[in-house]
Amino acid sequence: HWIEDVPTEFSWDKVDAGYDEGDANATNNPIAGSKWTLEEFKAPKTAGAKGTYETNIPEIKDCTSDDTSGCTIDKDEAAGKFKLTGLALGKYRLKETAAPEGYQTPTNVYYYFELSTKTPGDTTSVKWTKGTGAFDATTGAPTSATTASDTNRVRSVQETKAPNYRQTGSVSWTKVDAEDTTKALGG
Repeated sequence: HWIEDVPTEFSWDKVDAGYDEGDANATNNPIAGSKWTLEEFKAPKTAGAKGTYETNIPEIKDCTSDDTSGCTIDKDEAAGKFKLTGLALGKYRLKETAAPEGYQTPTNVYYYFELSTKTPGDTTSVKWTKGTGAFDATTGAPTSATTASDTNRVRSVQETKAPNYRQTGSVSWTKVDAEDTTKALGG
């Protein structure tokens, strides 16, 4: 009998989430230009010791058909869509290090996921948990989540979409006299 080894695969989308959480006008369409770092959890070697995260891939750049320089790591050429292959089984933390132009880079946010063995034919996608700050030093899982409404202090999602909120700007103007632009006018 031939036994085929299927390499691990993890995919996610970087999406336009509008101006804030719950924005009814958010397109949730993939957006190009983000960069990421991937860290792997190293479990404690002795009881009572603490595990740590170590950098596994220092930079994951969005691979697009217009810019293939990111394609050595990201195997999905669609803008805003990412696919990593061949990762070792284990626990990982994915952090966005640079947002697409015109979008805010999330601060103190990471996405935790675990790659483990699957039975042949299992097409269930890998779930991830959006965490902030601290993690359990024994398991590597996040100990906090991004909103108070999350149950069990974590957010597990089947659909791996990482939102970016648009940057807001400001506009100001002063009404001036047409003949003397140094003279500000009221009203």
